[in-house]
Amino acid sequence: MAKIDRRFIRSENQFVNALVSLLNKRDLIDISIADLVKQADLNKSTFYLHYTNIEQVLSSLQDRLISQIFTLFQESSGDLDTFSLSLLDVVKKSKRVFRTVLSQSNSALVENLYMTFFGLYKQTNGKKMDIDVYRKFAMLNGLISTVRLWCQDSCVSSKEELSKFIVEQISSNN
Repeated sequence: MAKIDRRFIRSENQFVNALVSLLNKRDLIDISIADLVKQADLNKSTFYLHYTNIEQVLSSLQDRLISQIFTLFQESSGDLDTFSLSLLDVVKKSKRVFRTVLSQSNSALVENLYMTFFGLYKQTNGKKMDIDVYRKFAMLNGLISTVRLWCQDSCVSSKEELSKFIVEQISSNN
């Protein structure tokens, strides 16, 4: 087994954390590699050792968010109220980050969410594709769209209100 270089992992984490910090202050389009390496307190050569552009750092951030959302889902034990409140709490704390990630037309976060939850569906409900799969995808798409709009609206509605709405919509479709 290959030995993991902790410095390599630490550098990647610093770049992702730097991107989060910068996204909380400004838009992705206004962030340069120079800004990122300055915020991370690393060299440009270290950046290019790990990445070729900022979009790859954004992809690493999306992977981190997927993992965090999946953990919230598991911790909720399938309770939609608990999951939606936890998710909205995380989103509200990092609304500019989520707004950026969800606004990307080729958002890996959205694609990975679909694949993660589709994988869960396949594991728990067998391999047959039926109308229920499409219903679950529609609900997930609705949840993502609702969260995207909430972020664009600067999270004006309370997370409790929005969670109640989401749970009602999903429950009425089951």
